[in-house]
Amino acid sequence: MNQTVILVMAAGSSRRFGADKRQAPFGDTTLLQSTLDSAAQWQESIRVVIGPDDNKLQEQLTRQQITAYIAANAKQGMGHSLADAIQQLSATEPEINRCLVMLADMPYLKNSTLTVLLSELEKHELVVPTYNGKRGNPVGFGRSYFDALMGLTGDKGGKVILQNAGDAVREIPVDDPGILKDIDRPEQITKP
Repeated sequence: MNQTVILVMAAGSSRRFGADKRQAPFGDTTLLQSTLDSAAQWQESIRVVIGPDDNKLQEQLTRQQITAYIAANAKQGMGHSLADAIQQLSATEPEINRCLVMLADMPYLKNSTLTVLLSELEKHELVVPTYNGKRGNPVGFGRSYFDALMGLTGDKGGKVILQNAGDAVREIPVDDPGILKDIDRPEQITKP
């Protein structure tokens, strides 16, 4: 059986933000919760990647019945966090054949974009959304890329795989500027 998970990357240290941006107020909720809400219709498919010291966040996710993966090497960057998560995913859920890697700080992403990307990921091994010709997030990876994901290091994440994949990348045009808008600093937060 083919299955897909939405892997929400939330293990970062928020250095540029100056505080834990996952818990930053966003409308009537938090930045992370708003991002999770955009994928709520696929809640059983959501896996959130957190750092080893994120006990409070792990408890919150458990209350929401969302699986958390602990990225033991989160302090070394996004590549390490993603590698840790894919290793855990492969070990604990071997039936998973695809993952859509979503950043925790992208609350402006439209639900319809996720729908399109998840559908395209069933047909292609590597999908990336584009808006006005620019690539954004989230990015979808089929199982054939899991080994490459497990080999990531540093702070670049899956971008390295996209750069090396050439024509294998399926670009999906979407009418969603939210694919380009992640939040790195408090002043970037605008009303939802």
